[in-house]
Amino acid sequence: MMHKFMELNDGTQIVHSDVMCDESGRECVEMYVEKPVMLGFKSAYCYLPDYKWDKVDGFDDEEIKQLDDIIRKYSDW
Repeated sequence: MMHKFMELNDGTQIVHSDVMCDESGRECVEMYVEKPVMLGFKSAYCYLPDYKWDKVDGFDDEEIKQLDDIIRKYSDW
Protein backbone atom coordinates (compact mmCIF):
# COMPACT_ATOMS: atom_id res chain seq x y z
CA MET A 1 0.00 0.00 0.00
CA MET A 2 1.23 3.52 -0.79
CA HIS A 3 0.80 6.51 1.54
CA LYS A 4 0.99 10.22 0.75
CA PHE A 5 4.31 11.74 1.73
CA MET A 6 3.94 15.24 0.28
CA GLU A 7 2.70 17.30 -2.64
CA LEU A 8 4.93 20.04 -4.05
CA ASN A 9 3.67 23.41 -5.34
CA ASP A 10 4.10 22.29 -8.97
CA GLY A 11 1.72 19.34 -8.50
CA THR A 12 4.43 16.72 -7.97
CA GLN A 13 3.14 13.94 -5.72
CA ILE A 14 5.47 11.88 -3.55
CA VAL A 15 4.13 8.71 -1.93
CA HIS A 16 5.78 5.90 0.01
CA SER A 17 5.24 2.22 0.72
CA ASP A 18 4.95 0.53 4.06
CA VAL A 19 8.26 -0.61 5.53
CA MET A 20 9.25 -3.87 3.84
CA CYS A 21 12.32 -6.08 3.60
CA ASP A 22 14.68 -6.24 0.65
CA GLU A 23 16.31 -9.45 -0.65
CA SER A 24 18.85 -9.42 2.18
CA GLY A 25 16.21 -8.99 4.89
CA ARG A 26 17.06 -5.33 5.53
CA GLU A 27 14.17 -2.89 6.09
CA CYS A 28 13.48 -0.53 3.19
CA VAL A 29 10.84 1.83 1.82
CA GLU A 30 9.87 2.50 -1.79
CA MET A 31 9.19 6.13 -2.68
CA TYR A 32 7.27 6.95 -5.87
CA VAL A 33 7.32 10.41 -7.46
CA GLU A 34 4.88 11.56 -10.14
CA LYS A 35 4.61 14.98 -11.78
CA PRO A 36 1.86 15.92 -14.24
CA VAL A 37 3.06 17.30 -17.59
CA MET A 38 1.25 18.30 -20.78
CA LEU A 39 0.82 14.80 -22.21
CA GLY A 40 1.00 12.61 -19.12
CA PHE A 41 3.37 12.26 -16.19
CA LYS A 42 7.02 12.20 -15.26
CA SER A 43 7.74 9.45 -12.76
CA ALA A 44 10.52 7.82 -10.76
CA TYR A 45 11.15 5.45 -7.86
CA CYS A 46 13.56 5.99 -5.00
CA TYR A 47 14.48 3.19 -2.59
CA LEU A 48 15.41 4.04 0.99
CA PRO A 49 17.65 3.82 2.96
CA ASP A 50 20.05 3.72 -0.04
CA TYR A 51 18.39 6.63 -1.90
CA LYS A 52 18.77 4.58 -5.07
CA TRP A 53 16.76 5.97 -8.01
CA ASP A 54 15.20 3.63 -10.58
CA LYS A 55 12.68 3.67 -13.43
CA VAL A 56 13.20 7.40 -14.01
CA ASP A 57 10.89 8.54 -16.82
CA GLY A 58 10.97 12.19 -17.88
CA PHE A 59 12.89 13.74 -14.99
CA ASP A 60 16.33 15.14 -15.83
CA ASP A 61 19.38 14.83 -13.57
CA GLU A 62 18.82 18.23 -11.94
CA GLU A 63 15.19 17.42 -11.13
CA ILE A 64 16.21 14.07 -9.60
CA LYS A 65 18.84 15.86 -7.49
CA GLN A 66 16.20 18.31 -6.23
CA LEU A 67 13.78 15.47 -5.45
CA ASP A 68 16.56 13.53 -3.72
CA ASP A 69 17.34 16.57 -1.57
CA ILE A 70 13.66 16.89 -0.59
CA ILE A 71 13.30 13.23 0.30
CA ARG A 72 16.54 13.24 2.31
CA LYS A 73 15.47 16.38 4.18
CA TYR A 74 11.97 15.19 5.13
CA SER A 75 12.24 11.40 5.44
CA ASP A 76 13.06 9.65 8.70
CA TRP A 77 15.84 7.51 7.19
